[in-house]
Amino acid sequence: MKNTKASARYAKALFDLAKERAEIDRVLDDMSLTRQQIADNDGLKQLLRSPIIKADTKMAVLNQTLGGQIGQTALAFIKIITDKGRETLIPEIAEEFVRQVKKYKNILTVQVSSATSIDAETKAKIISLVKVSHQGEIELIEKVNPSILGGFILTVGDRQVDASVSGQLRRMRKEFKENPYETKF
Repeated sequence: MKNTKASARYAKALFDLAKERAEIDRVLDDMSLTRQQIADNDGLKQLLRSPIIKADTKMAVLNQTLGGQIGQTALAFIKIITDKGRETLIPEIAEEFVRQVKKYKNILTVQVSSATSIDAETKAKIISLVKVSHQGEIELIEKVNPSILGGFILTVGDRQVDASVSGQLRRMRKEFKENPYETKF
């Protein structure tokens, strides 16, 4: 993120507006969708970054892309951002807005990476283990990463537990390289 301060300020302004209008959930969905649409569409990303294309043309494309899918509050906010020439910040603002809403609602995001998909029982166990230290809501994101070979990597906030086979192999490789003892026969 290049302009984190500006993105945080715009996201805070949008959060305050959504809170005042009692539309936090709707705007959260809208900004998540906006961020995803921009991330999935390379042409739209290039359009937003282009200094040659005028703001009203950019807004027309954004309106055509998002208009029927997002609410008036989010659309009006995106128009203001675009009119101010800050449209390149829209994905960062959306991401920061989601982060602020999660903090406000006391939602903790937990990510589990495993070599294969995990079952519902294991997901429930993970959530119950995390709930011991967190009193709010838990959002579990599952990622399948075959390169970890087996086990899992659990990320909770800024902490990470690596119980993967690839992580164990990496630690063993490091120990063998740093081993000051050599056996002599």
